Amino acid sequence: MISGPVEAITDLSRRIDARIPSKRLHTTRAFHSAAMKPAATALRAHLGGRTSAPVRTPFVGNRDGKLIPAGTCLPLDLFADSVRATVRFADGIASLAAAFPEALALEVGPGRALSSMVATAGLTVRPQAGDTDELTCMVAWLWANGHSVDLVPLVPDGRLLHLPVTVFGGGRHVAREADWSMAIPDVTSADRDAAGVDSAGLPNGQPGRPAELLTNAWRELLGLAELAPESDFYKSGGDSLVSIHLLKRLEQAYGIEISLRDLVLARTLGEQIQLVESQLKDSHE
Repeated sequence: MISGPVEAITDLSRRIDARIPSKRLHTTRAFHSAAMKPAATALRAHLGGRTSAPVRTPFVGNRDGKLIPAGTCLPLDLFADSVRATVRFADGIASLAAAFPEALALEVGPGRALSSMVATAGLTVRPQAGDTDELTCMVAWLWANGHSVDLVPLVPDGRLLHLPVTVFGGGRHVAREADWSMAIPDVTSADRDAAGVDSAGLPNGQPGRPAELLTNAWRELLGLAELAPESDFYKSGGDSLVSIHLLKRLEQAYGIEISLRDLVLARTLGEQIQLVESQLKDSHE
């Protein structure tokens, strides 16, 4: 990520656009860059010499990506340093994954920009919901995954009702003995050949299958209906985070390793299809 005066960024974008895909972020502040130095200096002058109360909830510091345990007292000018310093996001997520391997990750805020990076660290991330009520979906997902959720703040005011009880007859109905076991047959290579699929369950001899998977993935991840082989991934709204999500789908579908760099340099839909087909061909030779 590069920041600086608007004129310098515009000039740099013009010079590298033909060789390196780029996308301008919609923001009014160059956070964590040299442009924030005056603000960081003023904040440090205000907070210098002060110390926080003991930390009650462990959290990750952006400056070094390390977990700050409960009970720690922090110098407050640490937050002034964070305004200017690089955000060690990947290191912070790795620290969380090591300390809380069973943790569930929720992205609070607009978009899903950080979820892909969190998923690569091995944490479980809430899947895309598609509903407009994000808070309700988050609470429901936590509850469905066994977490204790306080629902009282989410329930509107009401009154208790006494419902009639259900009357049971008390009779007993015992099912006859039965064998509920199910034998699962082994699938051999001969079975797959007869069914016309390969070891990954994909149709044999159909080079168009990557085209179908990539086209559907583009439509879902970029929200596009009309696509053509010359459609440009980055001009269509794609970025490096979406590329990671797309790469993960391809590796899960075909069981092959594709370089993120190669995928990023394949800008069009047609070029990405050719890349995957070439990788599949090489993996079977």
